[in-house]
Amino acid sequence: AAILHSKASLLASGVVRVEREFDAQDVVSIADTEGREFARGIANCASRETVALINRGEPYSACDPERAQSAGVLVTRDNIVILENRSESSLEPSPAHADN
Repeated sequence: AAILHSKASLLASGVVRVEREFDAQDVVSIADTEGREFARGIANCASRETVALINRGEPYSACDPERAQSAGVLVTRDNIVILENRSESSLEPSPAHADN
């Protein structure tokens, strides 16, 4: 995903589905196709408009143009935070240390 490798916006063309309802300006989870969340961002438009964009390819006029300056941008790059890799979390057990 371009979001992980560079500072990129989330475009409608990169969204496969919407799983929960949300409003414009809500913080939303961004997940891979397996459902693993890897980022969060502030949505430019509500879930209803997002679904219309990804399912029917409607023009971006379904969303408020003041919240999204470029066509098809669901979450702008400045409003995305990449989450740390949970498999490398500091919560995993540490190796045992032997006392001499």
